[in-house]
Amino acid sequence: DGIMSTMVRSVRYQLDDSIDRLLIVSDIHGFVRPLEVFDTLHAAMNGRSQIVFNGDMCNPGLWPLEAIQWIRRNAGEFAVLGNHDEDVFQMDGSGSGDDQPHVTKEDEKQWFSNQVRDYLGSLRHRLVLSWRGRCIVLMHGHVTSNGKPISWRASPQEQSAQFVESDADLCVVSHTHYAYVRQHGRTICANTGSMSLPFIGVQDEHGLHLHSGNAEIGPDDDVRCSFLVVTLPDNEIQVEIARFDYDRQAELQDHLQTLSPLPNMLTKELLAMCSGIWKV
Repeated sequence: DGIMSTMVRSVRYQLDDSIDRLLIVSDIHGFVRPLEVFDTLHAAMNGRSQIVFNGDMCNPGLWPLEAIQWIRRNAGEFAVLGNHDEDVFQMDGSGSGDDQPHVTKEDEKQWFSNQVRDYLGSLRHRLVLSWRGRCIVLMHGHVTSNGKPISWRASPQEQSAQFVESDADLCVVSHTHYAYVRQHGRTICANTGSMSLPFIGVQDEHGLHLHSGNAEIGPDDDVRCSFLVVTLPDNEIQVEIARFDYDRQAELQDHLQTLSPLPNMLTKELLAMCSGIWKV
């Protein structure tokens, strides 16, 4: 069919029973202000949390190194590759390519240091977690377990059809920047949304297309940033969408003041930061 498939790699980990909750974050895209807000929220939580990262560390944000360092420090091996992470890892350091992260000259050597490349190279597309007898499967959402590419404009129904594994208790995806929790048979399918650039829909020449798959904007179309909180009260999986926001206007000003030229895609994303509608 002419579509290139990705060789999907998986890894499985057993989580400690003493962990009280999983905090699943994704789509940080090189923004640090949301991480500062998240750290404050996390510090206020009681008990023991395990942070899990579900893909897309950098681009188009201005702090890709800081984002990767935060993920290494907080999630470590409990992280999966997103499409932007794959693109960055495959670069040769020459600065070519559409997905080159924003780095200053003095950062370039550090960016392509062996340490960062080794970390990205150690991550997998599919992460399976066993926790208190429950099975949780995480994939970013840009490719299926069979390596088939999936659009970032996929609806919850389309994602569920492609990513739900019947022997899992919870399947977590991201990629669309639209958070939801849905029941699919005996399995819960949940999307983290985005820590930096949440979208509820896309506006193109054919009109407004909502990520929900619905015809009109509804109460679940929340334009705030989000992550998932997973707990096991009475040994039953419970998934909650946690919402927050950060100073997007300050973020926009930082981008406008940078010496780096703003690519067209980045401009569109920054406009979408406030409305939740990405105009393409």
